[in-house]
Amino acid sequence: MGAHNWLGVVYEQKTEPLPAIHEFERAIALKPDYAWAHNNLASVVVRTGETGDLPGAREKLTGVLQLDANYVRAQNLFGFALGQQGDLAGALDHLNRAIQLDPKFAQAHYTGGGSLVWWTKRAGAVQTLSAIKRKLTHINPPRITRCLISL
Repeated sequence: MGAHNWLGVVYEQKTEPLPAIHEFERAIALKPDYAWAHNNLASVVVRTGETGDLPGAREKLTGVLQLDANYVRAQNLFGFALGQQGDLAGALDHLNRAIQLDPKFAQAHYTGGGSLVWWTKRAGAVQTLSAIKRKLTHINPPRITRCLISL
């Protein structure tokens, strides 16, 4: 099972999503509660859009967090996926959770700080950044300030 997961990671890094998906699914078939493989599968779906199935990724990530609610990478990825779907409040909840679980997990700070500018512009809600700054108690305040200035 671990070999299939690692092979999937290799395919994902080579930007070959279909073989990666196949390997992650094989790992999951061998061990259905393998949270890491579930998260990696959801990551391919979210990041490549290979299946065009962001709602399906949401379902996969819900399953990952049912297996391990403290899985920092899954919390971060769920936040990113929800942001892609326009669910900014849900995205912020998961990003805050990731940062609470591991304050040094830089990717959650990046997703929470830098990507908020894109999400809010996309949603036509630039004015929400000040409110977001107040809500994101765990994200690096200078990063949010730079985001506000860039608007």
